[in-house]
Amino acid sequence: MIDSLRHRHLFLGTLHVLLIAIFFSKALVSICLWVLVVLSVCRFVSMRPFQLAFNKEVFNLNRYESSDRRFLFLAGFFVLTLLSIINSANLAAWLQILLLKTPFVLLPFAFIHHPKLSARQLELLYMAFIVTVLLCSVGVLICYFFSLELAHDRIGVGKSILTPLTHVKFSVLGAFAAIASGYYSIRHTGRNRIFLIASSLFLIVFLHILAVRSGLLILYVIGGALLLLYFGKTKGMFAAFGIGFLLSTMPIAAYVALPSVKQKVHYMLYDFKKIKQGDAANYSDGERLRSLSIGMNIWQEHPLIGIGAGDIRDECDLWYGRHFPDSTKKILPHNQFVLVGASYGALGVFFFLLCLVNLLMYNFDRSRILLQIMVVLILIYGMVEKPLDEYVFVTVFTLFCCIEIHRLKDKAIHHAV
Repeated sequence: MIDSLRHRHLFLGTLHVLLIAIFFSKALVSICLWVLVVLSVCRFVSMRPFQLAFNKEVFNLNRYESSDRRFLFLAGFFVLTLLSIINSANLAAWLQILLLKTPFVLLPFAFIHHPKLSARQLELLYMAFIVTVLLCSVGVLICYFFSLELAHDRIGVGKSILTPLTHVKFSVLGAFAAIASGYYSIRHTGRNRIFLIASSLFLIVFLHILAVRSGLLILYVIGGALLLLYFGKTKGMFAAFGIGFLLSTMPIAAYVALPSVKQKVHYMLYDFKKIKQGDAANYSDGERLRSLSIGMNIWQEHPLIGIGAGDIRDECDLWYGRHFPDSTKKILPHNQFVLVGASYGALGVFFFLLCLVNLLMYNFDRSRILLQIMVVLILIYGMVEKPLDEYVFVTVFTLFCCIEIHRLKDKAIHHAV
């Protein structure tokens, strides 16, 4: 078996491990990233006898110039933080944020120096991701059903059902897995199609039980839009209208049937009531609104180039101390675009959006619809969180973008939407 092992097997194997490690170990994620870099710099010629060759193409500038420009747009997010050293006084904090953004350059570098992925290889990577999400979801449900009262009590005070990662990240990844399952189910027949449809339906039900708004928002906005487009195109407007009616009634049915959803809605209403009364301290939505207010004020004080990525945390803490001393948890602005504005200013926001929009629209190709889905997901998710300033989601976003950019173009594929 060792004799048949090839360099491409090591590359693909590392990608599979990385997809699984995302849910369980940041350390293993980092190890996988650097293994991919090593595999780009070196070539394993044979395992027995062991032969290793240096990849001379690493220093070939023409290779980078001829590669897909979307790799450069991904690296742009890293460059934005790199340039922020100019106005960052806290260099230790700046370096920490820069290291957090390293997947934006490590993964494009690794993919540029490997052959394009075939449709089959891509499917196996997505299957590994979907199966991992399914297994984690089953584990979450088992724990949930064995401690129903405790779980509902947690939701009732603004917390959540226990999950791998944080509940928000896990729900967003669950929504993406459900959408990816539905997308691939259209392109399969037989048992594979049944498995993928069942996986998508299971994850849809699971996300409602989990009752995390970010995941449900992405599921309804992206998944619902794709479903309407697909049925409208293949079955006609009457079928699309039926799907639209079903989607509109699902939240009501979930509220009636699922105690977790009911608890979440009641807590939201209680949270909003407290905000109206001027008592936002230490409540979930209240603290998010405070963080947005702080971020906007910092941006107004430093409109052009921001406070600096290295100083944003210190400045937010100062604002909390001055204006919100009753907040026990001092958080960064819970909006990706406000955080970018406060850190890098209007110029940084323009560059950030330029990179995102070009990932979405540059050389638009429907065979890479999952790339567009991932970018739209970030645009939506970024309205309520800061995913591209968190190591795990930086890795997830960059990895799936690289996978889709690196896809071999297959003209025989019939696209879902």
